[in-house]
Amino acid sequence: SLISVDVSDPEEPEVTDGMDGPGRFEGIFISDEYAYLWENYYGYNGFCIFDIADPEDITVSYRNDTLEVRDMFVTDSVAYLATYDGLVIFEIHDPANPHQFETYKEPINFSGVQVSGNYLYLIYNQRGSSDFILEVANIFHTPDSPDSVGSYNLGRGFSNGKLTVIGDYAFVWRIWDNDIRIIDVSDPEHPDSIGFIETDEYVRDVNIQGDYLYMLSDEQELKMFDISEPGDVIQVGSLEIDEEYLQTRAISVSGNLLYLICGHWYNEGTFYIIDISDPTNPVEIGYYNTPGHGMDVAVSDGLIYVADGNNLGIYRFIHPEGVEPSDPFILHPSSFILYPPHPNPFNSTTTIRYNIEHEAFITLKLYDLTGREVASLVNERQSAGNYQMIWNAEGMPSGVYICRLEASGKRHSTKVVLMR
Repeated sequence: SLISVDVSDPEEPEVTDGMDGPGRFEGIFISDEYAYLWENYYGYNGFCIFDIADPEDITVSYRNDTLEVRDMFVTDSVAYLATYDGLVIFEIHDPANPHQFETYKEPINFSGVQVSGNYLYLIYNQRGSSDFILEVANIFHTPDSPDSVGSYNLGRGFSNGKLTVIGDYAFVWRIWDNDIRIIDVSDPEHPDSIGFIETDEYVRDVNIQGDYLYMLSDEQELKMFDISEPGDVIQVGSLEIDEEYLQTRAISVSGNLLYLICGHWYNEGTFYIIDISDPTNPVEIGYYNTPGHGMDVAVSDGLIYVADGNNLGIYRFIHPEGVEPSDPFILHPSSFILYPPHPNPFNSTTTIRYNIEHEAFITLKLYDLTGREVASLVNERQSAGNYQMIWNAEGMPSGVYICRLEASGKRHSTKVVLMR
């Protein structure tokens, strides 16, 4: 099904429209006034094109129930679909009546596709071969018939390879692997690897904006890297999404906000809204629990589009520009929130503020990076409301500490830095 939800009032989200869908949506791409969604899950295959010009009156423009789509990229006139049986290309001047061209490199197994400038970038492997290839193809004159100009052998292990291309560099990763490969594509005929971004966790998704790369891991952590020098990448920040039974899925960046979608093991989802105006200190500022298992997220013209299992959810988030932290109820009039400690970093004391939505037994504790508890600020039943506690870190060594708030099975964590 498809649902449209207005969450301009986070306390009372409103469903504004709905529509039945064919199966489980795995991915989403927004282009102009259309949403392209694809499925590839236990027998449910294909993709749909929805007219979203009016989010309260959504219509299905096109549906295909046969293609096993793994990734998609849409330009003004062409949609490129990476499938198990080749790169399928559609002309979409009229999205209600797309025209399918001849499949490119059938029956090769494609897993990643992106367009940047005049070039199409693909990840695939030929059947019978364990090696995966990054291919660069020119589409300037014939977008419906790519002209291969160069390639790079990624080796084995890219069976679910994805990529994003920014300027002269392609960042390639494999879901369920723990590194991101950086490929110099400034010479499309001779792409070449210049290094890796190595992590301790498996990579789930990657998004790039400006000089920063945002990586979502399977360990419920968001990491920020400075890629202004691609040959010398530096991690500058991180944020832990500390929630039980959560499966991180995808991220999307728009302006100073990052949107992170997760699925729960019990078939529900949550998307988080994170302020990344300072990539060294990301701050969670909102969240919304969705009815289905969250799979992918995209943002366009101020609306958030969520591929939510068998739903497409459309949401609106209003950022309170200029609101001071002393106004705790703007984003969540009735929510469980742990606000960023202030000041942070600090050298003696810091104030920790939080809000609870109903009476519950509350614990607020500090841990070092080994997981050892170093302070217990709250350990009692409290009524609904806004609270603040002061942590006096006298006698504690400089370093990074985890502040964790727990109540009624819910948990939020944030990092605080003590500097002597």
